Amino acid sequence: MKKKWINIRIETKSREFIYKMKLADVLMHKGYGVVIQQDFGGDVEDLPRGVYFINSIYKDSEEKLKEIKQRGNRIVLMDEEGLVIRNEKEYIRRLPDQCLRYVDSICCFGEYQADLIRRMSELEKLNIYATGNPRINILSSSKKIANQDIVDRIKREYGNFLLVVSNFSTVNLIGSNNSYEDRLRIKKKIFQEMGLIRGEAEEQEFEIRFQYLYKLFTSFIDLVNEIGEKHKEINVVVRPHPSENRNIWDSIANKYENIHVVYDGNMINWLEAATLVVQNGCTSAIECLYMNRPCISYRPYVNEKYDQHIPNELSTNVYTKDKVIELAENICMHNQEFPYYDEYAHYKVVAEKYISNSQNNDSIDAIVEIIEKEVEYCSEDDFDRIKYMCINYSKKISFRFLKKNVKKILRNIIYFSLRTMKKTTNPLYVRAEDSINNERSMKNKMDGLTIEEIRKALYNEGIAEENIAVKRLKENTYILYQEK
Repeated sequence: MKKKWINIRIETKSREFIYKMKLADVLMHKGYGVVIQQDFGGDVEDLPRGVYFINSIYKDSEEKLKEIKQRGNRIVLMDEEGLVIRNEKEYIRRLPDQCLRYVDSICCFGEYQADLIRRMSELEKLNIYATGNPRINILSSSKKIANQDIVDRIKREYGNFLLVVSNFSTVNLIGSNNSYEDRLRIKKKIFQEMGLIRGEAEEQEFEIRFQYLYKLFTSFIDLVNEIGEKHKEINVVVRPHPSENRNIWDSIANKYENIHVVYDGNMINWLEAATLVVQNGCTSAIECLYMNRPCISYRPYVNEKYDQHIPNELSTNVYTKDKVIELAENICMHNQEFPYYDEYAHYKVVAEKYISNSQNNDSIDAIVEIIEKEVEYCSEDDFDRIKYMCINYSKKISFRFLKKNVKKILRNIIYFSLRTMKKTTNPLYVRAEDSINNERSMKNKMDGLTIEEIRKALYNEGIAEENIAVKRLKENTYILYQEK
């Protein structure tokens, strides 16, 4: 099958799936073939050459970016973490020039992010565009993107409920135990490896920030505990971040019948179903703004240096636990109207500083235009799905694949043995722990992807099912194209 191809990475399904299916829809209408995959640059030597539309690159992405480019591909970056920026210097270190030099074009949420990259990068030529992000347009469109059947099911199961969105993976990451010291140790090591902590002064600064974020996290724990113990008539659903350790939330839910912990399905359905949403520094505040859903930022502590300022600017701030509970009682129990809707028009004006094309549907067209500029540098590539699958199968029975699986088994033995012996500072344990945590996080983010889901999303975008082909290559990797 000879076409020009676009490879679209979906890292976090609940965040990106809907808008990237819309992007695939537009590209297929223009005659391009589309590859959907979660694995960043996976099987680059076997997949068709073309434009890679990627996200979330880090210091350790350099070798993979280099490999993608050496295969004759072009790279367009849309950094999904680029809307909520806590620390400008840290953000740019996460997008180091050693990686950006392989990127041909960068799509940004808005001028704030675009200007930040221009100011902080030392590269002479960067093609940076403030395109906006289609998921914002989709949220604000008149066409409801929430699945009403799922929303109705959630409402039947939980009734009126307070949705607590936990966004504390920095201090409550997967793989950590409940001790403050263990959480600090693991996250500090990750930041050091990413080049986000350099030297003793920055290490001390990180520890101060970690302590502050941990205070915020424990305040949310206290809020949920108090509602569970003293306000049993308020139903609470806690939705942890996919990179979070949910054990501490599960332990609270096990104590109280009105507390539930759920990481299931698309976040949009839960925001649509919730009677009130409470969060701190989370993009769910921005999603609620454009969906016109009731949301507050709970800020029991305030530190402008460490807080995520954009979500706080775009939502009503509540500073005390008592006020949060009062709002939850009024709205969830007594069916009172959310009292801050009249502020939403102002928030949307403020948002224009950070989100381009937020009041129209032009962001998808802007991104497609950039992709098409890059695809001009690419030739058509003849992709044979059967050949790819044979190669992939041969890899599974190869010595290299078997060696990889043996290593994984040994890793698990080392991890559980040393953990049982409480030798968690042993370097072998630390390496095994990092590997396992990364696997868990990636699994949580994708949660499986099926042909049926892809077909349904494309059908909702207006392509008749008989006109599209959706073919599975391997887990979370598919090719899509419009049939003649």
